[in-house]
Amino acid sequence: MSLLFNFLSGATKTDFFTVWASGDSHPVREDITYSYKSLQTALSDIDAENWDIGINVGDFWNTNVETEAGGEEIVNQFSNGLSVHNREDIYCIGGNHDGQDDDEPNGANWLFKRYIDPEGTQPAFSGVVNANRPYQINGTYENYYLDVGNIRFLFMTDRQDGEPPMGEKGLASSPTPDVWRLSGGVSLSTWQWLHDQVLKNPDKIIIISFHQAIYETTIGSGFQEFSNYGVLSRIDEESDYRGSFSYYDNALHNDEIIHFLDAVNGSIDMWLSGHLHHRIGDSYNGRGTYVYKHGIHHKNVCQLTKNLQPTGAKPLTVHSYFLDFYQNQIIQRAYIHFDNDSVYSKGFNTDFDASYNINKIFTKSYITPTITAPTTQVTGAAISNEQSDSLDLSWNTNSTGVVIARWAVGDPVFTPVDGTTYYRDEPATSGAVIFQGTASSFTDYGRSSGTTYYYKIYTYNAGGDQIKYNTTSPISINGTTL
Repeated sequence: MSLLFNFLSGATKTDFFTVWASGDSHPVREDITYSYKSLQTALSDIDAENWDIGINVGDFWNTNVETEAGGEEIVNQFSNGLSVHNREDIYCIGGNHDGQDDDEPNGANWLFKRYIDPEGTQPAFSGVVNANRPYQINGTYENYYLDVGNIRFLFMTDRQDGEPPMGEKGLASSPTPDVWRLSGGVSLSTWQWLHDQVLKNPDKIIIISFHQAIYETTIGSGFQEFSNYGVLSRIDEESDYRGSFSYYDNALHNDEIIHFLDAVNGSIDMWLSGHLHHRIGDSYNGRGTYVYKHGIHHKNVCQLTKNLQPTGAKPLTVHSYFLDFYQNQIIQRAYIHFDNDSVYSKGFNTDFDASYNINKIFTKSYITPTITAPTTQVTGAAISNEQSDSLDLSWNTNSTGVVIARWAVGDPVFTPVDGTTYYRDEPATSGAVIFQGTASSFTDYGRSSGTTYYYKIYTYNAGGDQIKYNTTSPISINGTTL
């Protein structure tokens, strides 16, 4: 029997919330090359099922089919695949092939914005009418959120429309491995937006959707693993991170991304991704389609394509997932749309049922809390484990978290401002912010040998899109590298 019924026996629909998660349909290439309507077929399969919203993690287009005709085909497949649900019930992000160069006459990512249209600003092309959204979005196609009770769903679009290394602008358009970097990246403004959303909402269940996985989490996200799994040639350093979200502001920032996730450990509940086409239940180098790391449940929900698979990989299973939010659980159910190896039958398959514990209890009734600044600063602040290139900092606090600035000349000149969050290496008046989060320790790496570093620590409280700092008598400490 499905885990859903084990958990929900006696519960009513008002007690839980269901998401249908999918991605990597590539409907244009599938239709043109293989006469298979991948998106429409999947939608028809699950349209009559009981789900509240859909999340699609992107990759609708494909190389050499990024055309208006392709956009019209995607819109038609949405329309023809749904009769019970509305097109507006499905919330989408752009990933990988969905990007168009920023110097095209219609602007960056214009096909995605016109035909997928998360903002609902081009209904004549997309058919998306904002008034029909069950939950209104806040933001732009590049980054937006929606709330369901105390769940905040965050959506970020992969930006490959600019110059290398993050983008593919100016590279050849042929689908050869030598021009495919395929690493995930966002703009600096989206990176700052992500900080703001997570740091100001530690009281909410945070679900992030992005096309690529976090580095070294799910299948194909490790160093050179995307290339090796798909038997693609290595190009350069950028291609080593093909399967993961490793870029922002058009530069490789993998360490900074991991630093942020560890700084807010426990604040993010789930990261939904796709990108690597695979057989359901498959793994590579010990990484499967699910892992718990950095305090986050990471889940690859790919893919709806039947024919576009990595060279040499096992035959694909066309599949998607239903995620049921109930109390402090996320309950996973797998749906098989088609199995190229004829091992799995079409429909729900309980072999892939799972449940994941989260830190907060789901409720559809969310009351915005009143947030006040902490009345005390940290205690027990200390520096230890001095190395030639790093120092370990630790502290104790009863507040939500802390923000720390650093300078190598003397005490940093920095005072945090209520309502503002900060990211690693953001400049201060003198020095830079090097930490903000809920953790009680971190390692300040990348330091110079034989140098004294000065730190200033402030406490803060946060919740309900608010953050307030105690700016009175911050704690100052210093330490010297070997």
